Amino acid sequence: MSPLIVLVNTIVLRVAPKEKSGSAASMSETGAEVGAALGIAVFGSLLAMIYRLRVDLPEGLPESVTSAAEQGMPSAAAIAEQLPAAQAGELLAAAENAFTTGLTTVSYLSAAVALVLAILAALYLRPKAGDGSAEDEVTSQEPERAPAQA
Repeated sequence: MSPLIVLVNTIVLRVAPKEKSGSAASMSETGAEVGAALGIAVFGSLLAMIYRLRVDLPEGLPESVTSAAEQGMPSAAAIAEQLPAAQAGELLAAAENAFTTGLTTVSYLSAAVALVLAILAALYLRPKAGDGSAEDEVTSQEPERAPAQA
């Protein structure tokens, strides 16, 4: 993640006018913090939802154990310590399977979102001809010619 943050900050600071570079840097940092918080919240909630939908607990467990184990992997692990070895093994296997399914799904979804954003960035963040970018200035300048000497 760190190389990506450095790259984004470099791009932001290169395109911002020098007199507004402080504002650009702070906006970039704020966007990164908000994006990270939203990503954790959204993908974490999705992971918890998938866990609850996919956890298939073994038969014969008391209702209090079942409802607590459905809350998440840490709860299932804590409850498993209080159960006999056979039931604990089944409970942990079911919880690990549900957690792995959720984590895999969220990872694939995250990769898909990153791919879509990369494609959008490639399509829409290209410099336009004549927008005053440094690249335009270099390519549009004619080399100076020395006066012809007789």
